[in-house]
Amino acid sequence: MGLRGSTAASLGQLKAWLPRAARPSRVSVVDGLYSLILGGAGPRSGVKTFHILYRNATRLARSFDLGEIRRAFERDLSMLIGENAMDRVFVHAGVVGIGDGAILVPGKSFSGKTTLIHALVEQGGVYYSDEFAVLDSRGNVFPWAEPLSIRRHGPRKAGEPRSAESLGMAIGRRSLPVRMVVLTCYEAGRRFRPKAVGPGQGVLGLLENTMSAQRNPRAALRALASVVSGASVVSGPRGEATPTARTIRRMIEATLPA
Repeated sequence: MGLRGSTAASLGQLKAWLPRAARPSRVSVVDGLYSLILGGAGPRSGVKTFHILYRNATRLARSFDLGEIRRAFERDLSMLIGENAMDRVFVHAGVVGIGDGAILVPGKSFSGKTTLIHALVEQGGVYYSDEFAVLDSRGNVFPWAEPLSIRRHGPRKAGEPRSAESLGMAIGRRSLPVRMVVLTCYEAGRRFRPKAVGPGQGVLGLLENTMSAQRNPRAALRALASVVSGASVVSGPRGEATPTARTIRRMIEATLPA
């Protein structure tokens, strides 16, 4: 992607919001050019101007709140990366490492991924992602340890980004094979009683959350089939995150060699 700003400060702001794995490139053609105009105090006393964010010629956000601009940038950039990645498949999913394998919890935003991932880490897991499972063709998952989106003002409100380090989480550093795929969504008052399902249902559950499924279906299906070939797949609604995480941890431990 390319970045430009109306001032040096606005360009610096965009750079500060990049994913931690981003590196400079010498390419002259980009998939998306992001432009930021920083607002603030206007030319007259008591007048404020908007912060405005564009991707190419499309306006993505216009707000007095710079946090809202940041969320729009991070959300759109993640979509751009996930849809155009050349050798990885991006699935909307939370990921936690336990032992020598990983747990994938696919789901769109507001499905309760973040709270469950946080609870799984508190049960001894290692944080990999609360937004994307990044897969290779063999079904291994890689870290995407961007800040967690913690929602403190209701489940449908935009989250406040909190780094894993600030939450005391251990962060995964290496790729892992997937040991379990958990197809679930939060329902108040429900107890998590998962049922084992077949690999076909596992692929479908992952496919509907896969960003490049339409652009490159062959690569997506290859990666997802590799995931479920070595993983157990369970499905069922869940209630509160902590007891659900305990159940998942017990299920994983039951599959580990004595």
